[in-house]
Amino acid sequence: MDYSNAGSSYVTTLQSPTVVTHAITCLLVDGSSAEPSIHLVLCKSNVISIHSLTPQGIQQCTEYNINGRVRLEEPDGVIDICFLHSPSPSSPPSIAVLYKDHRDRHYLRTYTISLSSSSLKQGPWEKYQVESGSTHLISSPNMSQGGVLVVGHKSVTYHNGRTTKAVPMQATRMLTWGTVGEEGNRFLLGDERGGLWVVVVSQVNDVVSGIHVENLGDACVSSAVAYLDNGVAFVGGAYGDSQLVRLGEERGQETGSYLSLIEEYASIGPIVDLQLVDLDRRGQRQVVTASGSGKDGSLRVVRNGVGIAEEAEVEMPGIKGMWNLREDFGSPYDKYLVQSYISETRVLEITEDEMEEASIPGFDSSTPTLFACTISSGHMVQITETKVNLVSCGAKERVDEYKAGKKITVANGNASGQILLAMGGGSVQYLRVEGGKIVEVSKATLPQEARSVMTAKMEGKTMLLIGLGDGQLITHELLLPASADDPVTTTNRKKVSLGTQPIGLATFSSGNRSRCVFASSDRPTVVYSSSKKICFSNVNFPGEVNYVCPFNCELFPDCLALATETSLTIGTIDDIQKLHIQTFKLGEGPLKIAHHPESRTFAVCVEGKDAMTKEGEDLDTGYSVAFLDDSTFDEFYRHKLEPFEVAMSLGVVRLRNQEVVNVDGGEEDGMEEDGNGAGTYVAVGTAFAHPDEDEATEGRILIFKVVKNESNTVVSLATEKPTRGGVYSLCNIHEKLAVGINSRVTLFQFRSVHGVSELSHEATHHGHILACHMKASGDLCVVGDLMRSVSVMRFGGGAGEGKIKEIARDYNANWMTDVAVLDEQMYLGSEMSSNLFTLRRNEKSNIPEERTRLQVWGEYHLGQMVN
Repeated sequence: MDYSNAGSSYVTTLQSPTVVTHAITCLLVDGSSAEPSIHLVLCKSNVISIHSLTPQGIQQCTEYNINGRVRLEEPDGVIDICFLHSPSPSSPPSIAVLYKDHRDRHYLRTYTISLSSSSLKQGPWEKYQVESGSTHLISSPNMSQGGVLVVGHKSVTYHNGRTTKAVPMQATRMLTWGTVGEEGNRFLLGDERGGLWVVVVSQVNDVVSGIHVENLGDACVSSAVAYLDNGVAFVGGAYGDSQLVRLGEERGQETGSYLSLIEEYASIGPIVDLQLVDLDRRGQRQVVTASGSGKDGSLRVVRNGVGIAEEAEVEMPGIKGMWNLREDFGSPYDKYLVQSYISETRVLEITEDEMEEASIPGFDSSTPTLFACTISSGHMVQITETKVNLVSCGAKERVDEYKAGKKITVANGNASGQILLAMGGGSVQYLRVEGGKIVEVSKATLPQEARSVMTAKMEGKTMLLIGLGDGQLITHELLLPASADDPVTTTNRKKVSLGTQPIGLATFSSGNRSRCVFASSDRPTVVYSSSKKICFSNVNFPGEVNYVCPFNCELFPDCLALATETSLTIGTIDDIQKLHIQTFKLGEGPLKIAHHPESRTFAVCVEGKDAMTKEGEDLDTGYSVAFLDDSTFDEFYRHKLEPFEVAMSLGVVRLRNQEVVNVDGGEEDGMEEDGNGAGTYVAVGTAFAHPDEDEATEGRILIFKVVKNESNTVVSLATEKPTRGGVYSLCNIHEKLAVGINSRVTLFQFRSVHGVSELSHEATHHGHILACHMKASGDLCVVGDLMRSVSVMRFGGGAGEGKIKEIARDYNANWMTDVAVLDEQMYLGSEMSSNLFTLRRNEKSNIPEERTRLQVWGEYHLGQMVN
């Protein structure tokens, strides 16, 4: 959000909604055929997307934004509603309503809709009491006598007003259902733990004779289920990835499941917390999200850039350059991959189904290669440090050579046979292949030695790109002359730093066949043109790319060859403008995430794995704080919280350890020692959620010390502090710890007494409903309250209450979900009605009331809750 000018504020969406909330299948006519075909329609928050079913899988056709919402006011206690199917089209429509009373007793009741009076009248059935915990009503036009299925906690029951049939099942809570096929007597059900069930209603002479319920296996926890065709169903993920599954005829011998996974569709929602972290230590931060809930909980690494889909990788250390060659200039595919090493040249040849080392007799293999290519005259060109070799494509024999006389440092050429050589001292020679011979055309001397230089045509513009040795890239637009006598001019010069190592340049074609340039360095980057502007996109590739070249062979079509210090990778490049999501499944629900950079560790507060007794009662497996390596995301330590204790806040804080000594039995004096100064710790705030309490009356602050050794990472509990209330928020202030405990904001000093660490109370400020969110900057702390919007606190001054002072407040009533500090005068808040707003503090005003009132500076309806 640009908040510097209220007239130009904006919000940009980087990732459209991914969580599937509803799914149906229907027959639609699209542009590919005049006949209707099965389509999958998904609702994702405020977006409806339509997908076609193809042999390659589910392909998105289009999507529509929902720019408004309609809320239907229902009576209290209504759980589900469905239409009853009547055998006569002239009969007034009837509905069945599932509801509960104040004692949690569940009932089924029917109503007839009077179209003339627009009112509800008594329906065809009397009121039935059904199983407590019932969640869904299912009706079908093919179900006899207008009956309805009631899906309960421990049974599925059929009602039609006269007869009732029930079948027991394992205790669970169903979340979704969908119809299988056109018969209308088979249904898929998805439960809260990812189980997928089938319900089959048997009929004899249009009378329901039985109900069969069976668990098919485990999928994702579903928000929607839609049967497609040929035994394939789509399961929309409520708390994680959506899945396309196949329903088998027999259970798998190893899995015991009828289900087999066909494809998964990544979803980063719901996002419960996130961190910005430079995981690769290359200066480019990624978003790491704590996503999902229950068994579908995960950590997601979201990178903005270009991804490389690896096709093959071979250990080949020491590559100093690479070039692709075709067997003949007219061949559509590359045949050879030339590799230059420090003292030799090697060639890899593509055969039918493998890549093996080969030789080209006309090439000089005992020296490194500076450049190689196939040219239109039916020759191959190899340039070494001393000469240029011209080799026939047919016999692979050398037909001519050109000795430069000086050591060649940089070389380049093109398919038309033009060759450019750069030697020491700024000397440049221009050669051309004519009639099977290498001809010298001209020479020149430049004031500086040449590096990596390239021209590329992008969206109709000819660009000049110059890669420098310090990792910087200079781009120019070339203005070509109208006639041969006019000079070539440049314009739109730009200089950008891509890394710290020398840059190598290579052109390739992206998925949409547009021309792009790959800049290899310690931070590999793709340079491309979008809307007539030169853009740069980071390449999400593990490690430093030293050399790259296009490699379009039959075995690996439309690929790139990338060389690192130790290996050769063949891979395809993804779409240029795309977010790339990497998933690390937890199998339990994450609540909070923080990153400890010194030990390269993630701390994650998690809710225990889902478990249930045979009677269907939830098991309390408790909350924990898990510590994971930020490279492998493997868990190496876990601290389990006490029964009824819930993790509420988490942060990485820098605390100065105040050493306290006791002198002659007198008062304890604080003494700071250089050897025991500030350190970075992981702080966790908790609350005890006792069943008989409406508000937490006790909690704890846990301070963890994380130390990375040569062989492992050690986590220890430095200290813990009981609190009178839940610790809903925490932040760092002047190397001290500020926490929100129920309605209070309290400041603690970290200190050691006789070698034992503890948190010592320094100051407390009252006046909040619930201090849910806190963010600090300098000596200021912004507090987001449960109901009383945002206040700004200043820490400092005298002892006791004087150390924390409220200096400004927003007097509007906002139920806050989070806050952020943009600068000392501007703050960002999000609230329960899915709105973002900015607040401005006017500390320079001459009016005291204006100095203490936060002014609403900007408002934006996001349409989704920020948590």
